[in-house]
Amino acid sequence: MAGFWREWAIIVVIFISLFIVAFVSFYVFISFEFEIGVTQSWGKVTSETTEIKTLIVVYNPTILSRWLKRVEFNLYINGWKVASETIEEGVEVKPLGKTEVSLISFLNNSRIYELWVSYLKKMGLM
Repeated sequence: MAGFWREWAIIVVIFISLFIVAFVSFYVFISFEFEIGVTQSWGKVTSETTEIKTLIVVYNPTILSRWLKRVEFNLYINGWKVASETIEEGVEVKPLGKTEVSLISFLNNSRIYELWVSYLKKMGLM
């Protein structure tokens, strides 16, 4: 009779172990969508350029580090690309936490007049 209970105990332990491995595998390898937040602010302004500061906060809900191969920011106004910035080197997104990525791009101030005219035309004010 002791052998019977021992076999059942082994089967139960194996079943629980497989369940835990399956759950952890799903959590670690399947459920890895990042939550991303973006904030922007104006920086230094000169007669030629206006600095645009972009802060990207990436939350990694998994227990493993993840890597972003490339981070790219493009700013469009009225369909015109007016500023962009790219980070080509890998960015590590830490496990179970937030990682901040800072980008600085520059708006060419000579395009501001064109942007205003296109905006006013789009709004029917011109």
